[in-house]
Parts: sequence; structure tokens; C-alpha cells
Amino acid sequence: MMVNNRQISETAAEQYATEFLNDSFGGELFLGSDIEQLLSEKASVVYQIVEDSKYYGAAVQFFDKHFIAINTNQALRLRYYSAAHELWHLQYESGKIPLADIPDFDHERAADRFAAAVMLPKRLVQNLMQKLEENNDVLVIRIADISSMPYEAVVRRLQELGKRFSRAISQRTEADWIMVREELGISPSALDKHDPFVQFSALSKEVAELLKNREITLEVAANILKHTDPKQSEAYWQERQKLMEELDFDDE
Repeated sequence: MMVNNRQISETAAEQYATEFLNDSFGGELFLGSDIEQLLSEKASVVYQIVEDSKYYGAAVQFFDKHFIAINTNQALRLRYYSAAHELWHLQYESGKIPLADIPDFDHERAADRFAAAVMLPKRLVQNLMQKLEENNDVLVIRIADISSMPYEAVVRRLQELGKRFSRAISQRTEADWIMVREELGISPSALDKHDPFVQFSALSKEVAELLKNREITLEVAANILKHTDPKQSEAYWQERQKLMEELDFDDE
């Protein structure tokens, strides 16, 4: 049977997730919120407030430095999943993932599968599936809470591991699951709320250092910090404008 790029990408991500957990912690465990601490040990993390429900984060390499942007305007579950997703990109860009040169390798699909596998380890989830004698709705909610993962990600992961769900359950959104939770009388979870804050000191310091060493211009510095540190970005623009005005004056 021919193996397609999707299968190759997902198989590689699943395998690396297991190796990553073994190398980092000696075995499988639920990382939960610790994924962000783990990420911060490997790259500079920039926390943003972005008013875009479809934006979760991004991995950026800048002058051989790695930065991970996380949107704190997302619910905590989604934030942690995003951090795990970006960890794949970070590890790959850092040369930590020993992938052969595979044509058309789907890194977005691999990152999603890695996030699911590293946050919802196969054997731990399979054990919960066997031991939690719950109906499908409660099973998904309990595993989502135990792992700090999005409900939709849990459903996909359980399906990957052989669990069957009705079409209605498979198509539920995060908002739908919160309503189901309320209907079942299950107490609200802080994981369904967002904790918006901004933290960008690492990036701002890096930009200041590059500017000091004349590796970038004021214009480039201002553009880099436009969304993460708008106050400093504006200061760089004003400094640039002042220099331009002085140059114009000298030419007269």
C-alpha cells in the first residue's frame, strides 16, 4: 500500500513526540501548562494579545535566535496546544528533529500531530480510555481537563487511537463543548478562559542589542516591535524621523 505525505508526516511526528518525552522526562506524562516553561527554556517566548480568533502563535527565527509568539487572547487550553505545536517548528528549525529530506513534507500537519502526541501521550490516553467508565461526552471532558487540552484535540486524538464517535460529537467546536459541559452539570474550568497579558522583554532586548551593534536599522527595529512593543516601536520611529530631518537640514 502506498504511503502518502500525510501519513509520513503524522508518523514522524508521533515517533518524535515519544522520543522527546523519553529524552526530556524519562517517559510519558501529561505536560499540561508546563509546556510553556519547557518552551521558554528552548527559545524566547513573546506573549501577545491579538484580536484574531484564528491566530494562535508563530515560530520565528531572527538573526540565529528563535522566538515563539503566543496569543494570550486564546483560552488556556488552546494556548497550551499552540505552544506544543510551535515546539515542533522550533525543534525542526533548530536541527533537533532528524528528518531525512522528504519531498513535500507537511510540517503543519506534523506539528498538529506532534502537539497531540506530546500533550496526549498514547499509552496514558489508552489507559484512561480503559479505566474511565464514562459516556463519550464525559470521557472527552475529563481527558481534556486532565491533559489541559482543547476538547476538539482530545476527540481527534481518541479517534487516532481507535475510539469511535458519532458525527455530531466529531463536529463539535470548543464553544459547543462548553455548552455540553454546562448541560451535564460539570463545573466550569479555568482552562476555558483566557488570561490576556503581554510579555515581550526578550525580543525588545534582542532588538536593542542588534541596533546597538548596527546590525539593523531604526526602521527595521520599529517594524519588528510594531505589534509586541508598540511604545518602543514608536520611539524608534521618532528617532529615525529626527535623524532624517537632521539630514535634510544639513543638505540645505
